[in-house]
Amino acid sequence: MTFEQLTPLQIANANRPTNCSACGAREVRVIETRPNNQAIRRRKQCLACKHRETTYEISQAQYRQLQTLDKLRAVLLGTDASPIKTKLTCLDCIYWKRSKCDMGFPEAGGAFAEECSCYQNRLDHAKS
Repeated sequence: MTFEQLTPLQIANANRPTNCSACGAREVRVIETRPNNQAIRRRKQCLACKHRETTYEISQAQYRQLQTLDKLRAVLLGTDASPIKTKLTCLDCIYWKRSKCDMGFPEAGGAFAEECSCYQNRLDHAKS
């Protein structure tokens, strides 16, 4: 796996002190350190079970840039767990007629649409 293929989470996990991923022991030492592209590559070895793993360390600025790119990729691919939300308003509801709510909610008209259990968007309703 190359540095470019790493996710921000994998990079963040590489920077924190960890136990051995194979046996859980705390006795892990760095056996090799070298620059790799824009990161520092470290080979670590567990003293208990001899398991080896590689971690990559990057600057905070690079990490923030990768987080932004990762979020953008998730939104574009439709895999984002928190999609971009649009503000709901009563004006877009199918029950909003003649400047009032047909469901009889006196608090309708402001940000109430975010909490309304009867809210149905005109555009969504027209598609079905």
